Amino acid sequence: MNESELLAVLNRFLDSNVKLSVLTYVGAAIISIVVGAISAYVTAYLKKSAEVKVLSDRIDTTNQQLALQTDVVKRVEAEISNQTWIEQQRWLFRKDLYLSIIELLIKAREQSLALDEIIGAIPGFYFDEESELDEDEQVENWENLVSLSIQECHDFVEENITPVANDIALLINKQGRLFLNRNSLDILADFYNSNETWYEKELMEEGFDANNAHPYGLPNGPCEVGYLSHYSKAAKEAYKMIIKEAKNDLKIDMSLVNSKNVI
Repeated sequence: MNESELLAVLNRFLDSNVKLSVLTYVGAAIISIVVGAISAYVTAYLKKSAEVKVLSDRIDTTNQQLALQTDVVKRVEAEISNQTWIEQQRWLFRKDLYLSIIELLIKAREQSLALDEIIGAIPGFYFDEESELDEDEQVENWENLVSLSIQECHDFVEENITPVANDIALLINKQGRLFLNRNSLDILADFYNSNETWYEKELMEEGFDANNAHPYGLPNGPCEVGYLSHYSKAAKEAYKMIIKEAKNDLKIDMSLVNSKNVI
């Protein structure tokens, strides 16, 4: 019973000429106050309960959104971590590949330097006036010695340098074409094909164009000694260039390697 209902009851008593005591009015007032307080409390409780429910729903929604965001973040972090791992593995693979190539080029350079010593031992001609042989016979003997020395050089190339070049070519065909950049492949291709291109390069270095210059305007054609001597030059050049390219490709700071503070 609310206040208005209580007043209506009292009014009916008054209209019916029923006399009510003071205690009745006091009790009615107390009942009215209690009922009002309870009504206010219930109303506040229901309002607060509604607010709490709305807040709870918002919290649940926020938690769901946070869970979704956390899941997205974790997936992105996993993808980044996975991509970083893949790049690290690629870097390590390229590094090992470069080291294998450099090791082969060092071997080719060492063998080429040994070839240079054999070439340097090819005898030059001199006429021995005290010999019983005439000049033509001495020239013939000298040419035979030179021919044997040249053949020894060619045999050395086939046994010691060509296998190294073939190992490099095999490594490139199996792995290098997938993981090395174009500059590195060109450097190694120039080294492998240097036995066919060395003379044209020498002409270019001397300022000649073999395609446009008149034959009589060119220096002497390629010789056996020049052909054999090019191996050490090609190996040194390929080694120097592949070191530089590997440093750039792998982003290695050589200043740290060359620092005096390195332990």
